[in-house]
Amino acid sequence: MRRRPALRLSPYLTRLRRWARDYWLLGLGLLLLLYALVDPALGYFPSCQIYRWTGVRCPGCGTQRALHALLGGRLGEALHYNYFLLIMLPLGLLYLALPHYGERWPRLARLLRHPATLLLLALLTLGWVVLRNCYGL
Repeated sequence: MRRRPALRLSPYLTRLRRWARDYWLLGLGLLLLLYALVDPALGYFPSCQIYRWTGVRCPGCGTQRALHALLGGRLGEALHYNYFLLIMLPLGLLYLALPHYGERWPRLARLLRHPATLLLLALLTLGWVVLRNCYGL
């Protein structure tokens, strides 16, 4: 089977991809530093619009405060704000690393991209929404 030749990007897009690859970690680090230093409960960060408009707590409600507590080393407080964050944070990091390291870990990449895995994650998220709104978690 013949392989297709790789698409050649314009020099502008090549530079943009290289810039994004080099500076996304710096941006993530600065964002984490901001969350570590500034308490989201003070009101400087955006609030959840889903909760504001519907009164239903979404899966991400409390994530900003939980991340602030986690970066301060307060695991119990982070769990109090959002249990689901501590489960989904490692998975989210794996999904972020997938475009860069997917060829190194092909079995993991196939597992994470499998429709059954994505369905399971969607069902877990939906279950979390039901649990947190019905039982106040």
